[in-house]
Amino acid sequence: MKTKHTFYMAPMLGITDSCFRSAFTQCFGGFDLGISPFIRTLQGRRYKASSVNDLHDQYNNELIVQPQIMSNHADDFVHLASHLFDMGYHTINFNMGCPVPTAAGRARGAGLIKELDRVDRLLDHVFENIPNRLSVKTRIGLDHDNELLPMIKVFNRYPLHEVMIHPRTAKQKYNGSVNHDAFHSAWKALDHEVVYSGDLFSKEAFDHAAKRHPYINKWMFGRGILWDPYLLQKIRGENFSLNPAQKNEFLLSLVDLYRRKGLSDHIILTKLKTILFYFGVGFSYPRSVIRSFRKSRKVDDLLSLSMNVVY
Repeated sequence: MKTKHTFYMAPMLGITDSCFRSAFTQCFGGFDLGISPFIRTLQGRRYKASSVNDLHDQYNNELIVQPQIMSNHADDFVHLASHLFDMGYHTINFNMGCPVPTAAGRARGAGLIKELDRVDRLLDHVFENIPNRLSVKTRIGLDHDNELLPMIKVFNRYPLHEVMIHPRTAKQKYNGSVNHDAFHSAWKALDHEVVYSGDLFSKEAFDHAAKRHPYINKWMFGRGILWDPYLLQKIRGENFSLNPAQKNEFLLSLVDLYRRKGLSDHIILTKLKTILFYFGVGFSYPRSVIRSFRKSRKVDDLLSLSMNVVY
C-alpha cells in the first residue's frame, strides 16, 4: 500500500511570510501545511505586532498555518499563544531549533535543548494555561549529536501534537551532513508523531530519506522548494513541465501581494533578490544573470530581468 505523505512548508525567516505562502500555493501548490517564521516574545508579555499581523485571516486563506513562537519565558509564551488562539489558531509550534547564536546563546531556539528543567517547567505551565495544541520544532543537539535524547524524556511527559526534527546540531547550522542515525534514535525514543526536516533538495534526496525512515510520513521542505518549485510535484509523481510563465506568474503575484500589504520597494527588492538567488542556483542560471540580479536597484527592473531568463 502506497504511503500517503504530508508535506510541510518550513519557516524561513524573511522569506516564507504570508505573501510567499499564498503566491507559492496559488502557482505551484503541493503543501498541506506551513509553519510561520517565528514570533519572538518580548519581556513583559509583549511581542512584535507586525509579526502577528502577518497571521491575520485576510493574508492566510491559501494554506493551513501553524504559527511559531520563540520564547524561554512561560508567561510570555502563554500570553502570545492565547492571543493566537483568539485569532483562530488551534495549533502552535514551539521553536527549539533556531541555531543562530544570538538566539541559542540566550537559551532560545536550539539553546533550550540542554535546558531540561527549564523546558520542563515551561511546558508544565504552558499546558496548564493554553487552549491550543502544541508542536515542537527542534534539532538532534546543540553542539553534539544525540543531545536531544535527554530532552525527549521531558517531551514524553506532555501531550505534544508532534515533534519536528532537523537532523543536524545547532553548531552545524545548515552545513555538513544530516545524521540519519541520530534522527532514528530520536524517533525511536519519542512517544509522539515525528516530522522529518532537513536537506530534502531533490526527489532523489527525498527517496533516500524515505527509504532510511519508512516509518515517517510527514516531511518538511525549506530551501529545496526555492531551488526547485516543482519538487513536490516530482515527488508525488504528478505530470508537470518546466514552465517559465508559471515562474513569472509566481513572481508577479508575490510582488503584488507585497505591495498590497504595504511593504516598501526596498524591502520587496531585498526579498526578491534572496528568492531569485535560490532560483538561480536551482535552475542553473549563468553567473552573469545572478550578478545582474544583485545589482538591480528597482523592483520592476529586477522583475524584468528575471522574466527574460531562459532555462
